[in-house]
Amino acid sequence: TSELVMLSLDLVKERLSVMNMEMRKNFIQVILTSLIEKSPDPKILRAVVKIVEEWVKNNSGNPMATNQ
Repeated sequence: TSELVMLSLDLVKERLSVMNMEMRKNFIQVILTSLIEKSPDPKILRAVVKIVEEWVKNNSGNPMATNQ
């Protein structure tokens, strides 16, 4: 199941850049937070960290930027 979760996260991270701020906020608060709190699998946690890291790097010039 961890492979499926990681595949799903990989697919979603490609769409993160086109999500509006509200959708990103919900994704982070609901999905990523739940995965961090409930997942015992280090692979999933690394995938979550990678997504957040890429998102922060891509928005480092303007953290409030939205691509709608």
